[in-house]
Amino acid sequence: MLPWQWWEIYNDPELNALEEKLNIDNQNIKQFFENFMEARTLIAQARSQLYPTFGTAPAYNRSVLPPI
Repeated sequence: MLPWQWWEIYNDPELNALEEKLNIDNQNIKQFFENFMEARTLIAQARSQLYPTFGTAPAYNRSVLPPI
């Protein structure tokens, strides 16, 4: 929200109504975008299960050869 609502200097009820609608629509767009980004994340997580995974674990193996 702007600190000063400049459009009110025109005393136009239609302009005031449009600005109020714009403010509400901007909030809706923000919410829709956040929902979209959350859905993308969920899809990426679901798709990641389709690919093989690789892992490494440190291991130590000691062998003693018998003397010849």
